Amino acid sequence: MTDTRSLILDTAARLFAEQGYVAISMRDVARAAGMTQANLYYHFRDKDQMINDTLAHLFASRIASLDEVLETHLADGDELERFVRWMVKLLAEDIVFARLLHRELLDGDAGRLANLAQAIFLRPFTLFTEIVSAQGRRSDPRPLALSAIALIIGQILVLPLMPLLAGNAYDVNNPDPMVTQILAMLRPALSEQS
Repeated sequence: MTDTRSLILDTAARLFAEQGYVAISMRDVARAAGMTQANLYYHFRDKDQMINDTLAHLFASRIASLDEVLETHLADGDELERFVRWMVKLLAEDIVFARLLHRELLDGDAGRLANLAQAIFLRPFTLFTEIVSAQGRRSDPRPLALSAIALIIGQILVLPLMPLLAGNAYDVNNPDPMVTQILAMLRPALSEQS
């Protein structure tokens, strides 16, 4: 991918995350990227292509980090912890990714949701079902995998409320307590299903 195309995709991702798809025009992206609209149209035939390519670029680059995390070994070899920690950190630290993920889950059309399922959720979902199955789960692990992903996304969605509800006792910049809490909820569910 050319540097110009990457610049456009990164700029578009930031703008779409901040203001939504409807509020941002091709002209806005061109201006923010420091180029002409003609240059933008050289790379993208229309706004729909730019949105789809932006999401594909963003999501593919983020999911690649999961494979890197899984290749490193924690002392206890706990894949469940690595998975939860990766997802929490990704959503908590990458605001552009988190916002676009939320937008897609709420407003994505069927095609974009299918791409989201393939590009982002298939690998973690499959990994989680493998982790559950390896622990001797007798029933279908897919509902628990969906619940785990929903729990993580839900925790991130309510993160801005935590200081207002829990006061200064909760540090929204430190994902470790959230990881610990999620694991404390998931592990008993896994053992109950074995």
